[in-house]
Amino acid sequence: MNSPPRAPIDCNGVEVRVGSRVRVLGLSGDWYDKLPTEERPLVDSMIGEVFEVEEIDAYGQPWVCKRWPDEAAGTCVSHSVALEPAEMLCIDTAEGQGADGRQNTIDLETAKQDFKRVSEMLEGLNGGPDRA
Repeated sequence: MNSPPRAPIDCNGVEVRVGSRVRVLGLSGDWYDKLPTEERPLVDSMIGEVFEVEEIDAYGQPWVCKRWPDEAAGTCVSHSVALEPAEMLCIDTAEGQGADGRQNTIDLETAKQDFKRVSEMLEGLNGGPDRA
């Protein structure tokens, strides 16, 4: 059964919109557990990186995408991920300001603390391993 739509928010309750930039703090869920072995390193490389939200689906989940082009072969591999609130931190809004309305700046110590807090929270979900 599908979940009802919810507001697209980050781990701090900040609204996320198409065009917002978010840092991926961790990834979890059934889809992650079922990833083919060869895809896992690519998807794991998204953790800690900042992405622009490309879409918000009917269930309120923001989607981000990473692409790995192979120019020599003329190919590109990509992976799109729907993020849960605990898996992302809004870095700025679509207008280029910080989520709190100020100009975008990132305090590294605060980001590290947020990452640790979310990692610990994800570890406790269903007794699963730390993926952050």
